Amino acid sequence: MTITIVNRRGPPYIARWLTKMDMGIEKVVVYVVILLVCTYIAVIFITSVLIPKKVEAGNTTKIVDRVTGSLWFSNEPEIVVRSKKINGEFEYSVDASIGMRFDGKTAEEITAFPVVSFKGAKNRDDKATDITIKKGETKYTALNFKLRSMERPMIINDKSTEFRCGSDLSKCLVYDKQKLLLKDFFFSFSAFQIVPKIGPCVLVSEIQCPGEKRVVNLKLDDEKEPCNSQEEKKNCAKTEKMCGTLANIQLVKIETDESLLERILPGSPSCGDKAFAVDISVGSVDKNIFAGKFGWKIGEDITFGFWEKTDKKDPENCWRDGGEGCADLYLGEKVVTIPVESYK
Repeated sequence: MTITIVNRRGPPYIARWLTKMDMGIEKVVVYVVILLVCTYIAVIFITSVLIPKKVEAGNTTKIVDRVTGSLWFSNEPEIVVRSKKINGEFEYSVDASIGMRFDGKTAEEITAFPVVSFKGAKNRDDKATDITIKKGETKYTALNFKLRSMERPMIINDKSTEFRCGSDLSKCLVYDKQKLLLKDFFFSFSAFQIVPKIGPCVLVSEIQCPGEKRVVNLKLDDEKEPCNSQEEKKNCAKTEKMCGTLANIQLVKIETDESLLERILPGSPSCGDKAFAVDISVGSVDKNIFAGKFGWKIGEDITFGFWEKTDKKDPENCWRDGGEGCADLYLGEKVVTIPVESYK
């Protein structure tokens, strides 16, 4: 019986039934294949056209991939950062040399302009430069950005393992949103107070070494007294074991340039306006614990964002405030950690 069915031998009605069954299975398979192909095409369309992608490939970064083509940030930019204090603010001048490549598909060129975000501020370059890149071309452009911010410059002591006060507290002052770089250690500071003018200011210190990150809170229970005179010294001095060594940090004193009016007004000055004298020392990082993979890139980040300029809409104000249709003009961004040698 089995041989008769497999070889289509036997009564005619059995052969006809098997033939119809095979045809039905073939149709189902065809339908399933068509459905899978359509789904795959739809997914490719959505992810590549509607959603800008960032794809890392060595030192190149694909910041947008559209039907018109792909735009690449083709190298790590050369950056120089300078700063100066002007009327209570800090002006940062950022010189950058960037390279961009356009892999055109349906378009022969693309025009973009860059915007930089740094220290909580954002701006176009001084000359409002538009970068027009032809299909298959890599274009290098020198840009200069000027930004005003209340955030102070980073303190760079990358050759030292100490940030000491000594007899002069002005040598060890840090402020809200400021950063400090020591040898193989990076500190980020922020200050807050739960209720203005009630309770002590808290200095939050985020400590990073190549393989670990810790956050410690420091405060003076009595802000009129230095740490050494506090009843609870453990609140103003901490020691963290990190990367095979020790990081010691002490909130020595809080400096406040407070006028009579500010003493009377609640919430003035805020903790963010005060200066914190800190005494810091770190040991030598044990590089053996990284199994030969020691090496890290740490510091301040700067963001290069790119907007497309078209005949249909001028995105001149999109980068500032956004608005209707602006999202379609945003090409993407590249976040760069500024090398220590870039600060002048």
